[in-house]
Amino acid sequence: MNSNTTKKSIHKAKRKPKGMGAERLIEIKSAACDLFNKFGYENVSTRMIADYLGVSQATIYHYYKSKDVIVLEIAREALDKFNEAIIAENTSDLNPKLWIEKMSYIYMIYSMQHPAEYKMAFMTVKFYTPPYVSMEEGKKNNQKKKSFFLEFSQKFDEGISKGFVRANLGSAADITQAFFGLLHGGISLCALHPYTPWDDPDKIIKTQLSIILSGIFYD
Repeated sequence: MNSNTTKKSIHKAKRKPKGMGAERLIEIKSAACDLFNKFGYENVSTRMIADYLGVSQATIYHYYKSKDVIVLEIAREALDKFNEAIIAENTSDLNPKLWIEKMSYIYMIYSMQHPAEYKMAFMTVKFYTPPYVSMEEGKKNNQKKKSFFLEFSQKFDEGISKGFVRANLGSAADITQAFFGLLHGGISLCALHPYTPWDDPDKIIKTQLSIILSGIFYD
């Protein structure tokens, strides 16, 4: 995207009065999230964030030393909120297919309802690699994603052992990787093209899951 076109598209907000620290942090992250989602991370500057929010660029730098720090904080909070949403709905009293269908739906609807946060948490390499984050934090961030992946792998393994899963699809790990690839395809389309007139997200997700799961599980 041409940077001049991007700048012209930014509506400068009226100058905001000086706010409290915690409130201003939330405002900056919210403004940055809106702009990252609309124009893409690489096309957004701290000046654009300041103009959009109605503060000086110096105000942005008072709270964040760079836009990298802003995006990393958004990604960190987004992944934590995502995990909280998943944990709140997790239940072990369902058979493998119903569990996978339920948790996949939660995973997808949450991601589609928070497209900017999804892109920051799952599509930003900086969130997982030095020097943007420490090696230790990068591993922690990856582990948060892997723990959810492993739960799915265990459910597919249970489905295989009980004869619910179609033969010759490979190991539980193979099926889980292919499954998540298909899920992310649908989520990414909506996240990367938020202004396309998509149908009702709920309908899209249920249709996609029905198609995918019918190819994995026996009726």
